[in-house]
Amino acid sequence: WTHKDSHWLIVNERKSVACVHPETGEVQWTADGGGDSTPAIVGDFMALSQVIPIGLAGYRLSPKGADILWSHVLDARRTQTSPIIYKDHVYLLGADNHLCVQKETGSIAWSHKLRSNISSPLLADDKLFVFGNNGNDLMMLKASGQERIELAKAKVRALWCPSPSIAD
Repeated sequence: WTHKDSHWLIVNERKSVACVHPETGEVQWTADGGGDSTPAIVGDFMALSQVIPIGLAGYRLSPKGADILWSHVLDARRTQTSPIIYKDHVYLLGADNHLCVQKETGSIAWSHKLRSNISSPLLADDKLFVFGNNGNDLMMLKASGQERIELAKAKVRALWCPSPSIAD
């Protein structure tokens, strides 16, 4: 995370997220959060996904701490899919939830229940790529804050928790 001219590492711990100085290793602050997913950061905004009690949450970052702006507790055993921030929205696509949230307000733009897994999605060319159905399907969704639009789906029979990648 870069704030003004300072650079920091944002590190997930089991039940918290920490801001660490990259040269000294000194912990600047910690906040509720953490888990197995990777936080997404754009500017001074961070989104992360964690099991209860946090769920999917948006934070405002500063050198003094992370203030939670909003949180959506999700009814799922695992909500540890890494979120994606794109334009003005946060996408969480996994753990049986496909969810799009307005970044600044936390209002839900759309929500869709779908048998999914805990792999993290990929964003390319205004499209979201995510595995579903325990890794059997690779889905391509339009990255839209208006509605969930599935553009394509292919049977791939991947493992239940890989994350897609793109080459060339």
